[in-house]
Amino acid sequence: MHVRVVAVKSDTSAEVAAQNILQENPDFLGLSLYVWNYVSTIALIEELQVHNPEFPIVVGGPHVSRDDEELQRLLREGKISTCVSGEGEAALAYLFSLPPQDLPQFLEGQNASFTSIQSPYITQEIMRDELKRTQTAIVEGARGCPFSCTFCDQGWRKARLASFEELAEELRKLYDLGARHFIFLDPTFNFDRARMHRLLDFLRDELPGSTFSAELKVDMLRPEDIEALSGVCSFVEAGLQTIHVKSQKLIKRREKVDVVLENCNRLIDAGIEVVVNTIYGLPGETFDEWLQTIDKCYAETAAEITSGCLKVLPNTEIWDHRHEFGYAWDPDRMFRALYSSAMSGEDFERASRLSRLLGGIQRNKESVLPQARSYIAQNNLTLSEFLIGLERENIALRQTRDSAGETFTSFVAV
Repeated sequence: MHVRVVAVKSDTSAEVAAQNILQENPDFLGLSLYVWNYVSTIALIEELQVHNPEFPIVVGGPHVSRDDEELQRLLREGKISTCVSGEGEAALAYLFSLPPQDLPQFLEGQNASFTSIQSPYITQEIMRDELKRTQTAIVEGARGCPFSCTFCDQGWRKARLASFEELAEELRKLYDLGARHFIFLDPTFNFDRARMHRLLDFLRDELPGSTFSAELKVDMLRPEDIEALSGVCSFVEAGLQTIHVKSQKLIKRREKVDVVLENCNRLIDAGIEVVVNTIYGLPGETFDEWLQTIDKCYAETAAEITSGCLKVLPNTEIWDHRHEFGYAWDPDRMFRALYSSAMSGEDFERASRLSRLLGGIQRNKESVLPQARSYIAQNNLTLSEFLIGLERENIALRQTRDSAGETFTSFVAV
């Protein structure tokens, strides 16, 4: 059995993507379904069937669900052969062994051992070329999640961690191929503190010059953890989501908010870039309560703040209670919530605009962000008051030149 990865850029049309795949003359095609490629994958399947209606297609990935009406339609129409729910490596090998007419419509994937899963950077030339170009490798040190957040489709998968020995062997191979930065996909890199510290020592001592980024449960960090992360970890994501206890209960999170923000500052002091993730549109949470979350984050930490729209995803607990919380959603926009019983459609649109304004300011770290911070401080504003001022065009960004001809950026009241 020979497996080949075909790279398809996100902006490639379904017609061109289908041609690129079919010119490889495959016997079998596996597609991974994610929230971000859901619409384009459905379009690709339709296009492939135009050219070769007998072509066996298997769809797997984290967003395969028996409840998905589009996948059910494609199965009924014979446009896909099988949907795999759960881990796909062993399932795909089993399906390869069957004649096309015997492929089941649904198959529950079985957990594969980490030792049996080789990194695609090692097995696929196209991935090795990407690694050499970027000196960056994505590493899967865990599957599933130790937590059960109701908005996430990983919470129902029991957490499994690769052992230190398994991870160290893979990291060394990737390092020998040219990787100098590792992006860990672990939902909670510091869930097993002992393993984390062994990995930090290994990276520092055995793979000199290497760094990594990861998502951490920041309120679990101790001072000695932050000290150990310094110099090896370059970037941390902290999934705060909300500061409100009632919202945390509804999404089954237990965040010690003050500890999260305090530890974010300690990570920054240790030279680590930190992003605090928040969500608008959570169950039962209003527009004003979301504003309170980003205001507290801004007031109490120097970390970058991101805010994304809740996605009402199949295979999640929120999906099971979507009608109870009054959600409407758009599958063509990555299942983004459109409104809920707590937030109107207008509230969602406003939150989206304010989030985009915030993101644009923070992306310009050298010029715009310092001026925004200065204006907020001088005028004793909250972050949300500043963003609303920009939205209403009561505050504007201006560029001026000094006598030497240098350009300066500043915010002014208008």
